[in-house]
Amino acid sequence: MLLTQIPIFVYGTLRSDGPNAHLIKPYTTVCRPAEVRGALHYVDYVDDQDAPGRTVTYSPEGDSRVEGELLTWAPHCSLSTLAQLDSKELNFGRQGPPPRGSRCVFVRQLILVTSDDEAPLMAWTYVLASAREGLGPRVQAGTDGIVRYTRPQRASSRHGAHVALEGFA
Repeated sequence: MLLTQIPIFVYGTLRSDGPNAHLIKPYTTVCRPAEVRGALHYVDYVDDQDAPGRTVTYSPEGDSRVEGELLTWAPHCSLSTLAQLDSKELNFGRQGPPPRGSRCVFVRQLILVTSDDEAPLMAWTYVLASAREGLGPRVQAGTDGIVRYTRPQRASSRHGAHVALEGFA
């Protein structure tokens, strides 16, 4: 099986209503609701221009139902398409190539995904590269018990190497 035949599960900014949907939309054909078991956590970061921001990352460690979308790759996609997306996700928050010796922010991994219209299947998703470092507080589930991405508030300080998160461990 080709890597681009494996669908991709998106839960945050790459969702069809997310601010980075434009990065993946030209490469996918089918988008359907799906969910995984785990947790979403807030993550603060500082980009290469010293601008703080906040995003959300998926952690497979958790027992909540996390809502997202399962995307099918378009027929014209290849390994280079997946590599381009990896590059954008691995460099999240930075412009250009990663600085020498810097750590990647996200890594792609296979997870088990469920969708209303088919049996559970394996799909790609992006998780925080160092699951124990940098995780902030969990995104809380709604009244129905499902965790949903909501656009995090940008950090208020324009400069500074760290933005404190309430409940950060």
